[in-house]
Amino acid sequence: MDGNRTARQPAVPDEGGEFDPKQAARILQEATSQAQRSFDLKRPLIWVMGGAATFLAYGALWFSVRDQHPYKGPSLAVITGVYVVVVIAIALSAKMLQRATKGVSGPSRALMAGEGAAVVVAYIATAVIQGALHYAGASHAIVYGVFPAAGPLVIVGCTVAGSAGSRQDWQMFGGALAVVSVGIAALFVSASASWAVVGIGLFAISLVGAIAKAWVQHRKLVLT
Repeated sequence: MDGNRTARQPAVPDEGGEFDPKQAARILQEATSQAQRSFDLKRPLIWVMGGAATFLAYGALWFSVRDQHPYKGPSLAVITGVYVVVVIAIALSAKMLQRATKGVSGPSRALMAGEGAAVVVAYIATAVIQGALHYAGASHAIVYGVFPAAGPLVIVGCTVAGSAGSRQDWQMFGGALAVVSVGIAALFVSASASWAVVGIGLFAISLVGAIAKAWVQHRKLVLT
């Protein structure tokens, strides 16, 4: 009985049979830091995988419209596949955010909820604008090409940049501006080429982000 109870007890040093809160707090902090470091080391790989998935998705969109004359838009099958990739990417991002913000509460939690709501509204606004363009009689090249390729990057990217700037998160701010720049570049090419520009641009951003995060983690390991 005593052996089993001892095996379940945490490895907290026992001085004279008394519980030491300082030692327990230090052990908890060390365990949390180790888990955070292990998670952070995986982030560059997650960035690369996300960038590769985005590149393949937009590459499929470009491939489905590259020979269209006149332009009609991506096929339904390709759009369905892209939405599947987007849903998976959102799910993974939500999981990462949940792990990264574990234990965060109060005003910080409310701020993150507000920022998330702003991003969702920005996405909805993009869809509404696309519908308005179709209702106004805009060409298929605009409604089903240039705008859906570039619009979300510009509108949502500006929303994220505003949130990051208000929190002085300059890394996120720079990444969001890079995404906006890709969207602006996609506005000045043909409808079919806009998908390729976005895919290549987002993949490049993900690679740069992965390299930057890997370098930061390497520096942390060297300093410690």
